[in-house]
Amino acid sequence: MQGLHPTAVHAILDCSRIRSVIYVVTCPSNSLIKDALLLCGHTRRGSGGVGGVKYEPFQLTSFQIVDMDPTSEEYRSVLHYCR
Repeated sequence: MQGLHPTAVHAILDCSRIRSVIYVVTCPSNSLIKDALLLCGHTRRGSGGVGGVKYEPFQLTSFQIVDMDPTSEEYRSVLHYCR
């Protein structure tokens, strides 16, 4: 499995005290899209939250590509999410 574990995403969404998330991923990666959709609440089933408690999804506030090694084709994407 790549990316965030679904249980981790749900725990992050369910904790209202978490107001900001920095997400770093090696690109290109399918996990970036999957995790972005989960964090932004687009694929969450049910009413959201544990026991029907509503959650506030994140919004992508910034996106930056970082070239860690100019001699390779690998790069990192750094995404900042806020509620």
